[in-house]
Amino acid sequence: MQHSLQEISNDFEKLYAADFDRDAAIAEFDRILEKMSAGVLVNRAPEALKLAESMLAFARKLDHNRGIAYGLGYAGFSLYILSNHELALERLTEALPIMKRLEDDAGLAHIYSGISGAQLSLGNYEEALESGLTCLELA
Repeated sequence: MQHSLQEISNDFEKLYAADFDRDAAIAEFDRILEKMSAGVLVNRAPEALKLAESMLAFARKLDHNRGIAYGLGYAGFSLYILSNHELALERLTEALPIMKRLEDDAGLAHIYSGISGAQLSLGNYEEALESGLTCLELA
């Protein structure tokens, strides 16, 4: 089921306003995170970037590595769609070691895919190919 960006944003707004203990907040954060997909972000990149940045800030407040990694990844993907390739590459590169520590192969594949696209857009063809091949190995 495809969830709308507005629905996901509303869910996060409720989470930010709620008075959860840390464990409950992380569980709710992860539940909402499961609704996210790249398809939700593509057509509304400015709004998606704003959501990703607020997710990232909240995940950092919770010291929630999975939320941090995905927040950075979604921010990087949104920045890429907005043609801010250098900043996209920064966010995605920052997410990479966190995602590796989480041993989340699906998340890693998405990060490497984004890095490949950003590198390609920046004219770094060898790095783009290397990241693309790594993505394929993980898929």
